Amino acid sequence: MRELWELDGVDITIDEWPFLEPFVEIKGQSVEQVMKVSEKIDFDYNQAKFCSVDTLYSEKYGISIDKINMETPQILFEMDNSFIG
Repeated sequence: MRELWELDGVDITIDEWPFLEPFVEIKGQSVEQVMKVSEKIDFDYNQAKFCSVDTLYSEKYGISIDKINMETPQILFEMDNSFIG
């Protein structure tokens, strides 16, 4: 499920992926815009991550990005978590 808001020309999304905690994406036309909106909603821009979701899986489960991208044909909410075990 994704919910989308717009604030001062910046998109704010709560994103959910299987086996990860929901996270917030903030997207704007410039770094300055994103920083201002982050501050406005009381987020610490210094704690932001600038990465793709495969990095989040890698960090959470301690597995390589190659394993996620090359050895995991699909990641679905309905499947068992193949990253643990």
